[in-house]
Amino acid sequence: MMGPSKMTTIHVLIIDDDDDLLEISKRFVNKIDDTIEITTVNSGKRGLEILASMYFDVVVCDFQMEKMNGLDVLKTIREQQNQIPFIMFTGHSHEQIAIQALNLGATNYLTKTGNPKTLYTELVHLIRRAVEHDRTERALRESEELYRSLVEASPDAVFVFNLEGKILRLNQQAKRLLGIENIEEIIGKDYRYWLVGKQAKTANIEFEKLVRGEALSQREYKFTLENGEPITVEAHSTSLKNSHGEPVGILAVVRDITRRNAIEEEIRISEERLRSLANNIDSAIWLSSPSNPSKIIYLNPGFEQIWEVPVEHALQNPEVFTESIHPEDKARVETAIADFVREQIDYNLQYRILTGQGELKWIWAKGFFILGKEKGVRQFGGIAQDITEWKKTQKALEESLTQFDRLFAASINGVALCDTSGILKQANSAILDMLGYEHNELIGKNISEFTVQEYHEDFFRTLSEMRIDTQIRSLKYEYYHKNGTRIPVSLNIWTNIDQNDEIIGYWIIIRDISKQKDMIEKLSESKEKYRRERERLSELAHHMRHDLVAGLQNIEAFSELIKDNMDFKLIDRIRENARQMRKVLDRSVELADAGLVIGKMQQTDMAKLVDEVAYRVIPENVTVEHKNLPIVKCDREKIEQVLHNILTNAIQHGKAKTIVVFSQELESELQIVIRNDGESIPDKIRKQIFRGDYFLRTSESLGMQIVRRIIEAHGWSITLDEGEPVSFRISIPRK
Repeated sequence: MMGPSKMTTIHVLIIDDDDDLLEISKRFVNKIDDTIEITTVNSGKRGLEILASMYFDVVVCDFQMEKMNGLDVLKTIREQQNQIPFIMFTGHSHEQIAIQALNLGATNYLTKTGNPKTLYTELVHLIRRAVEHDRTERALRESEELYRSLVEASPDAVFVFNLEGKILRLNQQAKRLLGIENIEEIIGKDYRYWLVGKQAKTANIEFEKLVRGEALSQREYKFTLENGEPITVEAHSTSLKNSHGEPVGILAVVRDITRRNAIEEEIRISEERLRSLANNIDSAIWLSSPSNPSKIIYLNPGFEQIWEVPVEHALQNPEVFTESIHPEDKARVETAIADFVREQIDYNLQYRILTGQGELKWIWAKGFFILGKEKGVRQFGGIAQDITEWKKTQKALEESLTQFDRLFAASINGVALCDTSGILKQANSAILDMLGYEHNELIGKNISEFTVQEYHEDFFRTLSEMRIDTQIRSLKYEYYHKNGTRIPVSLNIWTNIDQNDEIIGYWIIIRDISKQKDMIEKLSESKEKYRRERERLSELAHHMRHDLVAGLQNIEAFSELIKDNMDFKLIDRIRENARQMRKVLDRSVELADAGLVIGKMQQTDMAKLVDEVAYRVIPENVTVEHKNLPIVKCDREKIEQVLHNILTNAIQHGKAKTIVVFSQELESELQIVIRNDGESIPDKIRKQIFRGDYFLRTSESLGMQIVRRIIEAHGWSITLDEGEPVSFRISIPRK
């Protein structure tokens, strides 16, 4: 497909299977706007073929056509990644068709109804609007790509700093200059990281000027790289400003001039060596006559590359230099050069020239002196470099930093600047939202006006104690919201320094820590509650053990005495039962002392567990049955303790003859029911049976309160059904 025409003509492809309508459309459109060139085809397939071989600015297509309708044409174009504007021009007025077209990427939708002149006037309007929008979008994309290309293609290192001197961005050339592998290694580092001694102080002075938005800065600095290698760089720096003219960052274009300095040293030793070296660089170099400083006797080939004027012509016509200076810059440049010659004051300038071909270029030029043996001025020299591309890069970066400023304003943390007395000078939207003020309400207020009174003294003492070299101070205070509520906040404060190293105010980062404070308080409450529960559980367990161990010892003793006169199998069951109860009690005390109710969880077959407990505690005259019991994850020994307690109580207190254990499945939970045919539980006991300060004290029972605690520690619940038969119901949530 051919590229777009550079003329103002708009190329339109109209697709419709009605040949008469194609002719009408072409005539009406050309009559309304003769800058629109119409190409017509009578099928969707033919339209796609011609679109692939010719350039068009917009496609106008009918919906209802044989073989391939308008939606099919549109879908095919978009599948080919072609974003050409597409207008659906059809006699169908169904809203659904319009919606489908727009969803597939149609630019607009127009029905073929109404007065022809009005209809085609609207069509022309839609065509022009679609093309203008498409061309604007394309130009914007090309501009952004050009900006990125300029920065990365720059032969010089490009750095962008924030107003605190921290590196925000740099290009690949900067990475090579500093000898680093990963750009992320130096993002956020201070510009003085590679400077030492007087170099750092000089850089500070220049940086502060730039922060205030003063003139461009061009300086040479000595860097010490990570590997210890010293290099000399030339930094061209300027302030980056927002749309209000306020500095938002610093742009520095840095060139390694270590080699150039060596060249200049050789120039002082040998003029011939200067010529040899100068002929191989792309900068323009000039030398004046020792006897007549106003006469240029040498120009290198770099001059011709920049000025686009032959060296011989310039040497014979020195007025070329002044005549090439842009009229708006001429007076400034001529004054600097005159001072250079008369007062021997170095000049370091950026200005514009008009080349021999009429092209506008930006030049950086520096004048220097060549000293003789007597250290008197023998000769003047100068070097000039084309910085046109750098200037373009600078402009693109300024626009980019405007976006950084917007991001700063949208920070989720409050950022404020106050003077030395605490008066707010700047505040971002996060602070306004936090405190409930409008911008004009907050700026000009003293911070103490919304600081809770008890923190005033500490706050102003902190400010008074801060020095230039003071580290960031972190504080926790409370602020008043505009509605009077108190907000706990954390502050990070550091000094704002002017170019004279004087403190002129303070930067403050403010964070709302309400949620953090609430979480700490809840954690403290939870710890206290846990401590009390642990003490209560431990006390209960020790008390139970004290009451029951003696009885268990008696059981073992009596078992030995009657062993010779009784059924040995029964005696073994009594002895095993006693040992098991002692084991459970000891483990309960151990777990209670550790603040625990349950131990290791494991998959447990409830049917087998019921059989084991029944074997130990159920007399032969009592029947225990179980039906459909599940496998559950639990502390097996503790659930065994629960079953032991409930079954023993049914026999000892309820005189039960039949006990049935079965399960019921509900939508949200699984229930295990333990039912017996014994005596009903009196209302007085029924109401207290699960209370924390009540448990049954018998030789066989560990207490229903322990049962409740074990069940609840598993995340389950236990209830006693109303009425008869006596039924304990353990509910296990499915989740």
